[in-house]
Amino acid sequence: TPDYISQTGTLTFAPSDPSKTITVQVCADTTFELSEAFTVKLSGATGATITKDTGIGTIVNDDALPPADLSVTKSDGVTTVTAGDGVPRTYTITVSNAGPSNATSVTLSDTWPVGFTRGTTTPSQGTCMTTTGQNFSCSLGTILAGGSATVTVSYTVPASTPAGPQTNTVTVSSPVSDPNAANNTASDTNTVATSPPPEPEPQDPIITTVSCNPPTVQVNQPTTCTATVSQVVVGTPITTPTGIARFFADASTTAFATCTLRATATTGVANCSVAYRASTVGVHNITARYPGDSTHEASTTLTPFPVTVVPAVPGLGL
Repeated sequence: TPDYISQTGTLTFAPSDPSKTITVQVCADTTFELSEAFTVKLSGATGATITKDTGIGTIVNDDALPPADLSVTKSDGVTTVTAGDGVPRTYTITVSNAGPSNATSVTLSDTWPVGFTRGTTTPSQGTCMTTTGQNFSCSLGTILAGGSATVTVSYTVPASTPAGPQTNTVTVSSPVSDPNAANNTASDTNTVATSPPPEPEPQDPIITTVSCNPPTVQVNQPTTCTATVSQVVVGTPITTPTGIARFFADASTTAFATCTLRATATTGVANCSVAYRASTVGVHNITARYPGDSTHEASTTLTPFPVTVVPAVPGLGL
Protein backbone atom coordinates (compact mmCIF):
# COMPACT_ATOMS: atom_id res chain seq x y z
CA THR A 1 0.00 0.00 0.00
CA PRO A 2 1.51 3.39 -1.00
CA ASP A 3 2.35 5.88 1.74
CA TYR A 4 0.80 8.73 -0.28
CA ILE A 5 -2.50 9.58 -2.03
CA SER A 6 -2.41 9.72 -5.82
CA GLN A 7 -3.86 12.94 -7.26
CA THR A 8 -4.01 15.15 -10.34
CA GLY A 9 -4.22 18.91 -10.69
CA THR A 10 -3.39 22.02 -12.71
CA LEU A 11 -0.49 24.38 -12.26
CA THR A 12 -0.68 27.98 -13.57
CA PHE A 13 2.56 29.87 -14.02
CA ALA A 14 2.55 33.65 -14.21
CA PRO A 15 5.15 35.11 -16.59
CA SER A 16 7.33 35.96 -13.55
CA ASP A 17 7.02 32.57 -11.76
CA PRO A 18 10.27 30.54 -11.91
CA SER A 19 8.77 27.51 -10.09
CA LYS A 20 5.71 26.04 -8.48
CA THR A 21 5.32 23.71 -5.47
CA ILE A 22 3.37 20.48 -5.67
CA THR A 23 2.11 19.13 -2.31
CA VAL A 24 1.75 15.37 -1.94
CA GLN A 25 -0.49 14.08 0.83
CA VAL A 26 1.40 11.44 2.88
CA CYS A 27 -0.34 8.64 4.78
CA ALA A 28 1.18 8.93 8.28
CA ASP A 29 1.70 5.74 10.38
CA THR A 30 4.14 4.40 12.98
CA THR A 31 5.09 1.19 11.19
CA PHE A 32 8.76 0.93 10.36
CA GLU A 33 9.37 0.44 6.66
CA LEU A 34 11.81 1.47 3.99
CA SER A 35 11.68 4.95 2.49
CA GLU A 36 9.31 5.06 -0.51
CA ALA A 37 9.66 6.83 -3.89
CA PHE A 38 6.81 8.49 -5.82
CA THR A 39 6.62 9.96 -9.34
CA VAL A 40 5.33 13.36 -10.50
CA LYS A 41 4.49 13.66 -14.25
CA LEU A 42 3.71 16.89 -16.15
CA SER A 43 1.63 16.96 -19.35
CA GLY A 44 -0.70 19.10 -21.50
CA ALA A 45 1.18 22.40 -21.16
CA THR A 46 -0.38 25.47 -22.87
CA GLY A 47 1.80 28.36 -23.90
CA ALA A 48 4.97 26.56 -22.82
CA THR A 49 7.14 23.61 -23.72
CA ILE A 50 7.85 20.82 -21.16
CA THR A 51 11.52 19.87 -21.41
CA LYS A 52 11.45 17.24 -18.58
CA ASP A 53 8.08 15.80 -17.79
CA THR A 54 8.94 13.35 -14.95
CA GLY A 55 10.38 13.84 -11.48
CA ILE A 56 10.93 11.39 -8.58
CA GLY A 57 10.39 12.28 -4.91
CA THR A 58 11.12 10.26 -1.73
CA ILE A 59 9.02 9.76 1.39
CA VAL A 60 11.59 9.25 4.13
CA ASN A 61 10.63 6.83 6.91
CA ASP A 62 11.05 8.39 10.33
CA ASP A 63 9.61 5.56 12.41
CA ALA A 64 11.86 3.66 14.82
CA LEU A 65 13.01 0.15 13.88
CA PRO A 66 11.24 -2.44 16.07
CA PRO A 67 13.56 -4.09 18.59
CA ALA A 68 15.34 -7.43 18.30
CA ASP A 69 15.43 -9.40 21.55
CA LEU A 70 18.81 -11.10 21.62
CA SER A 71 19.69 -13.67 24.29
CA VAL A 72 22.68 -15.93 24.92
CA THR A 73 23.33 -19.18 26.79
CA LYS A 74 26.60 -20.96 27.50
CA SER A 75 27.31 -24.44 28.87
CA ASP A 76 29.87 -27.25 28.73
CA GLY A 77 27.51 -29.80 30.30
CA VAL A 78 29.61 -30.32 33.45
CA THR A 79 30.00 -28.58 36.80
CA THR A 80 33.25 -30.16 37.99
CA VAL A 81 36.52 -30.74 36.12
CA THR A 82 39.83 -32.25 37.22
CA ALA A 83 43.10 -30.41 36.69
CA GLY A 84 45.55 -32.28 34.50
CA ASP A 85 43.17 -35.07 33.48
CA GLY A 86 43.78 -34.35 29.77
CA VAL A 87 40.07 -34.65 28.93
CA PRO A 88 38.98 -32.32 26.07
CA ARG A 89 35.70 -30.52 26.77
CA THR A 90 33.53 -28.14 24.73
CA TYR A 91 31.56 -25.01 25.56
CA THR A 92 28.48 -24.42 23.38
CA ILE A 93 27.36 -20.79 23.08
CA THR A 94 23.89 -20.20 21.58
CA VAL A 95 22.79 -16.71 20.50
CA SER A 96 19.03 -16.45 19.81
CA ASN A 97 16.87 -13.63 18.39
CA ALA A 98 13.26 -13.54 19.59
CA GLY A 99 12.53 -10.64 17.21
CA PRO A 100 10.43 -9.02 16.05
CA SER A 101 13.21 -7.45 13.97
CA ASN A 102 16.31 -9.03 12.53
CA ALA A 103 19.41 -8.35 14.63
CA THR A 104 22.18 -6.94 12.46
CA SER A 105 25.95 -6.74 13.08
CA VAL A 106 25.71 -9.08 16.05
CA THR A 107 28.90 -9.14 18.16
CA LEU A 108 29.85 -11.73 20.77
CA SER A 109 32.56 -11.12 23.42
CA ASP A 110 33.90 -13.91 25.62
CA THR A 111 35.94 -13.48 28.82
CA TRP A 112 37.88 -16.74 29.11
CA PRO A 113 38.71 -18.36 32.48
CA VAL A 114 42.42 -18.02 33.27
CA GLY A 115 42.72 -21.62 34.46
CA PHE A 116 41.53 -23.24 31.20
CA THR A 117 43.45 -23.65 27.94
CA ARG A 118 41.31 -22.63 24.96
CA GLY A 119 41.42 -24.82 21.87
CA THR A 120 39.44 -24.46 18.62
CA THR A 121 36.71 -21.82 18.32
CA THR A 122 34.08 -22.58 15.64
CA PRO A 123 31.12 -20.26 14.81
CA SER A 124 28.09 -21.44 12.80
CA GLN A 125 28.24 -18.09 10.95
CA GLY A 126 30.63 -15.16 10.85
CA THR A 127 34.18 -15.16 12.21
CA CYS A 128 35.94 -15.24 15.60
CA MET A 129 39.29 -13.84 16.68
CA THR A 130 41.41 -13.64 19.83
CA THR A 131 41.37 -10.25 21.56
CA THR A 132 43.59 -10.27 24.68
CA GLY A 133 45.09 -13.32 26.35
CA GLN A 134 42.65 -16.16 25.71
CA ASN A 135 39.62 -13.85 25.44
CA PHE A 136 37.93 -13.73 22.04
CA SER A 137 35.19 -11.99 20.09
CA CYS A 138 32.99 -13.05 17.16
CA SER A 139 31.29 -11.04 14.42
CA LEU A 140 28.16 -13.08 13.71
CA GLY A 141 26.51 -10.80 11.14
CA THR A 142 22.69 -10.84 10.96
CA ILE A 143 20.56 -13.19 13.04
CA LEU A 144 17.04 -13.31 11.64
CA ALA A 145 14.02 -12.91 13.90
CA GLY A 146 13.30 -16.34 15.34
CA GLY A 147 16.76 -17.59 14.36
CA SER A 148 19.97 -18.40 16.23
CA ALA A 149 23.72 -18.87 15.82
CA THR A 150 26.14 -21.04 17.77
CA VAL A 151 29.82 -20.91 18.71
CA THR A 152 31.61 -24.03 20.01
CA VAL A 153 34.89 -23.73 21.93
CA SER A 154 37.06 -26.66 23.02
CA TYR A 155 39.28 -26.54 26.10
CA THR A 156 41.41 -28.55 28.53
CA VAL A 157 42.36 -27.98 32.18
CA PRO A 158 46.14 -27.89 32.84
CA ALA A 159 47.59 -29.72 35.83
CA SER A 160 48.79 -26.35 37.19
CA THR A 161 45.22 -25.01 37.59
CA PRO A 162 44.46 -24.61 41.32
CA ALA A 163 41.37 -26.06 42.95
CA GLY A 164 38.34 -23.76 43.00
CA PRO A 165 35.85 -22.08 40.64
CA GLN A 166 36.59 -21.04 37.05
CA THR A 167 33.97 -18.84 35.34
CA ASN A 168 33.47 -18.20 31.60
CA THR A 169 31.34 -15.17 30.71
CA VAL A 170 29.92 -14.24 27.29
CA THR A 171 28.03 -11.10 26.13
CA VAL A 172 26.19 -10.34 22.86
CA SER A 173 25.09 -7.04 21.33
CA SER A 174 23.64 -5.48 18.17
CA PRO A 175 23.03 -1.91 16.97
CA VAL A 176 19.31 -2.79 16.84
CA SER A 177 17.56 -1.85 20.09
CA ASP A 178 17.01 -4.70 22.52
CA PRO A 179 14.00 -4.65 24.90
CA ASN A 180 15.69 -6.99 27.41
CA ALA A 181 19.41 -6.49 27.94
CA ALA A 182 19.38 -8.76 31.01
CA ASN A 183 19.57 -11.91 28.87
CA ASN A 184 22.47 -10.65 26.76
CA THR A 185 25.07 -12.07 29.17
CA ALA A 186 25.58 -15.65 30.34
CA SER A 187 28.16 -17.38 32.54
CA ASP A 188 29.21 -20.96 33.17
CA THR A 189 31.14 -21.84 36.33
CA ASN A 190 33.05 -25.07 36.86
CA THR A 191 34.68 -26.21 40.08
CA VAL A 192 38.22 -27.46 39.51
CA ALA A 193 39.36 -30.47 41.53
CA THR A 194 43.05 -31.28 41.73
CA SER A 195 44.21 -34.80 40.97
CA PRO A 196 45.16 -36.83 44.04
CA PRO A 197 48.85 -37.68 44.29
CA PRO A 198 49.71 -41.02 42.70
CA GLU A 199 49.59 -44.02 44.93
CA PRO A 200 53.08 -45.07 46.02
CA GLU A 201 54.42 -48.12 44.32
CA PRO A 202 53.83 -51.18 46.50
CA GLN A 203 56.97 -52.35 48.22
CA ASP A 204 57.98 -55.98 48.27
CA PRO A 205 57.44 -57.78 51.59
CA ILE A 206 60.51 -59.04 53.47
CA ILE A 207 61.36 -61.86 55.87
CA THR A 208 64.38 -61.37 58.14
CA THR A 209 65.86 -64.30 60.04
CA VAL A 210 68.89 -64.52 62.32
CA SER A 211 71.17 -67.38 63.37
CA CYS A 212 74.23 -67.46 65.60
CA ASN A 213 77.13 -69.88 65.48
CA PRO A 214 78.07 -71.33 67.84
CA PRO A 215 74.73 -71.18 69.64
CA THR A 216 76.43 -71.73 73.01
CA VAL A 217 79.37 -69.67 74.20
CA GLN A 218 81.13 -68.82 77.40
CA VAL A 219 80.78 -65.44 79.03
CA ASN A 220 82.55 -62.68 77.08
CA GLN A 221 83.31 -65.05 74.22
CA PRO A 222 82.08 -64.15 70.71
CA THR A 223 79.49 -65.91 68.63
CA THR A 224 78.87 -64.92 65.01
CA CYS A 225 75.28 -63.83 64.33
CA THR A 226 74.09 -63.66 60.71
CA ALA A 227 70.98 -61.81 59.47
CA THR A 228 69.39 -63.15 56.30
CA VAL A 229 66.98 -60.79 54.51
CA SER A 230 64.73 -62.39 51.85
CA GLN A 231 62.08 -60.97 49.52
CA VAL A 232 58.74 -62.75 49.70
CA VAL A 233 57.58 -63.76 46.22
CA VAL A 234 54.07 -62.36 45.61
CA GLY A 235 54.04 -62.06 41.84
CA THR A 236 56.37 -59.06 41.68
CA PRO A 237 59.81 -59.17 40.10
CA ILE A 238 62.37 -60.53 42.56
CA THR A 239 65.07 -58.04 43.54
CA THR A 240 67.73 -58.29 46.21
CA PRO A 241 67.29 -56.12 49.33
CA THR A 242 69.93 -53.50 49.98
CA GLY A 243 70.93 -51.45 53.00
CA ILE A 244 71.71 -52.56 56.54
CA ALA A 245 70.54 -54.94 59.22
CA ARG A 246 70.39 -54.04 62.93
CA PHE A 247 70.90 -56.56 65.75
CA PHE A 248 69.18 -56.47 69.14
CA ALA A 249 69.60 -58.55 72.29
CA ASP A 250 66.63 -59.51 74.42
CA ALA A 251 64.17 -56.61 74.97
CA SER A 252 66.64 -53.83 74.28
CA THR A 253 65.53 -51.19 71.78
CA THR A 254 69.11 -50.16 71.10
CA ALA A 255 70.98 -52.14 68.46
CA PHE A 256 74.21 -53.64 69.70
CA ALA A 257 75.59 -53.82 66.16
CA THR A 258 74.76 -53.11 62.47
CA CYS A 259 76.13 -54.48 59.23
CA THR A 260 75.80 -53.80 55.52
CA LEU A 261 73.91 -56.41 53.52
CA ARG A 262 75.67 -58.31 50.74
CA ALA A 263 73.89 -60.10 47.92
CA THR A 264 74.04 -63.88 47.98
CA ALA A 265 74.04 -66.33 45.10
CA THR A 266 70.25 -66.53 45.46
CA THR A 267 68.33 -63.67 43.83
CA GLY A 268 66.23 -61.80 46.37
CA VAL A 269 68.41 -62.82 49.36
CA ALA A 270 71.12 -60.80 51.14
CA ASN A 271 72.92 -61.28 54.44
CA CYS A 272 75.58 -59.91 56.76
CA SER A 273 77.16 -60.90 60.09
CA VAL A 274 78.28 -59.37 63.39
CA ALA A 275 79.94 -60.68 66.59
CA TYR A 276 77.99 -60.90 69.83
CA ARG A 277 79.56 -61.14 73.30
CA ALA A 278 77.50 -61.45 76.47
CA SER A 279 78.79 -60.56 79.90
CA THR A 280 76.07 -62.41 81.78
CA VAL A 281 75.17 -66.08 81.97
CA GLY A 282 71.84 -67.17 80.58
CA VAL A 283 69.81 -67.36 77.37
CA HIS A 284 70.01 -64.24 75.24
CA ASN A 285 67.44 -63.82 72.46
CA ILE A 286 68.98 -62.20 69.36
CA THR A 287 66.83 -60.55 66.69
CA ALA A 288 67.72 -58.79 63.45
CA ARG A 289 65.68 -56.02 61.87
CA TYR A 290 65.76 -54.71 58.30
CA PRO A 291 64.63 -51.05 57.87
CA GLY A 292 63.78 -51.47 54.16
CA ASP A 293 64.86 -49.66 51.00
CA SER A 294 63.12 -47.93 48.10
CA THR A 295 61.55 -51.13 46.79
CA HIS A 296 61.40 -53.38 49.84
CA GLU A 297 59.39 -53.12 53.01
CA ALA A 298 60.92 -53.11 56.47
CA SER A 299 60.84 -56.49 58.20
CA THR A 300 57.89 -56.86 60.55
CA THR A 301 58.02 -60.47 61.82
CA LEU A 302 60.96 -60.96 64.20
CA THR A 303 61.88 -64.52 65.25
CA PRO A 304 64.51 -64.48 68.01
CA PHE A 305 67.48 -66.83 67.98
CA PRO A 306 68.51 -68.06 71.48
CA VAL A 307 72.18 -67.84 72.38
CA THR A 308 73.12 -69.73 75.51
CA VAL A 309 75.88 -68.12 77.55
CA VAL A 310 77.59 -70.37 80.10
CA PRO A 311 80.18 -69.64 82.77
CA ALA A 312 83.77 -69.55 81.67
CA VAL A 313 85.75 -72.76 82.22
CA PRO A 314 88.77 -72.12 84.45
CA GLY A 315 92.05 -72.63 82.71
CA LEU A 316 94.29 -75.58 83.64
CA GLY A 317 97.84 -75.06 84.99
CA LEU A 318 100.81 -77.01 86.36
